[in-house]
Amino acid sequence: MPPTRCGAAPRWQAPIWSRKTGWILFFFVDPAHRRGGLGRRLLTDALQRLRGHGRTRVCFAAYAPHYVLPGLDRAAYPEAARLLAGLGFRTRYEAVAMHRGLVGYRVPAAVRQHEETLVAGGFRFGTPSDDALVDLLRLATGEFTPDWARAVRQCLAGGAPLDRIVLARAPDGRAAGFALHCAYDGMVERFGPFGVRGALRGAGLGKVLLHRTTCTSQADCSTGYSIPSAWIPSPFFRIPVRRCRP
Repeated sequence: MPPTRCGAAPRWQAPIWSRKTGWILFFFVDPAHRRGGLGRRLLTDALQRLRGHGRTRVCFAAYAPHYVLPGLDRAAYPEAARLLAGLGFRTRYEAVAMHRGLVGYRVPAAVRQHEETLVAGGFRFGTPSDDALVDLLRLATGEFTPDWARAVRQCLAGGAPLDRIVLARAPDGRAAGFALHCAYDGMVERFGPFGVRGALRGAGLGKVLLHRTTCTSQADCSTGYSIPSAWIPSPFFRIPVRRCRP
């Protein structure tokens, strides 16, 4: 039998994540050699290897912080879904891919009216600077994921204009939410990260942040035809997780 092309458990080390967590970014078996137990053997060996490196929890196709695939496509790979479930993986979040054309984009009147209502209630929207940037980084790390704070820092370190970031402040002055574009590798068409403090969700802050950031994205796209896109992780991102037994 010719060698089977397959891959599993590339080791990932990132200081922003716990060293107790292991990552399996992907695995695959050549279609001609499936249903022979190769996939199970690959994953089993990978789990044993990770356990040997002291990992007590393993995530598959997750945000680590970078991913090969943002989650498992159950419709395209039902056998893989069954295999992972059989090995003890459980779904935690879902990935959502979205895009929005910028041609002819205008902020809806209803969104402008809602922003006015929020501002009348004490909320503020604007470009962060100085101490507000510290609050933004604290919010990104504490409410979401350390990688979001890293993305913001990289955006700032790369010299990106501050007006690419929109920060919402609650009436008590705390950072309530934020959104930005061009944070990842300087890609103007890339939207995110984007999120609202958990206790303040449902008030429409995200809607205002989203449309404000879309406006700045539209201004940065010189042709007017670029399409901002994003894979939206937590809290929409499901990752199967297996806890390794000691």
